[in-house]
Amino acid sequence: MLANALAGKETANYEFPLFNRDGSRREILLNATTRRGVSGQIVGVIGVGQDITALRTMTSEQHRVASGFYRLIETANAPNKFLTASSASVSTMVSSTSASTLASVGEEDTTPTCDKP
Repeated sequence: MLANALAGKETANYEFPLFNRDGSRREILLNATTRRGVSGQIVGVIGVGQDITALRTMTSEQHRVASGFYRLIETANAPNKFLTASSASVSTMVSSTSASTLASVGEEDTTPTCDKP
């Protein structure tokens, strides 16, 4: 990457791991560009690095949580499909029971009575 910058080719958003003395890993985002003198000749490289370890950790955690929610929703939907199917069966059963109950009520004497003289 530095060789490319010295050759005049800029590098943007190059990610690489950096290990500290204690062995901990840091994720670094690096941008490099050529530094030119007054007459346009290449005199060096300007590099800007940014520690994005926390960003990567947060992004990974967001993906993990989103995946968990997705699994939860999919699991929750499975019983709902069963309940929906069961509800339809119960509705049918209740409807046929209601129909037979109403039929037996219809067989009773439903002659209107008048309490007024």
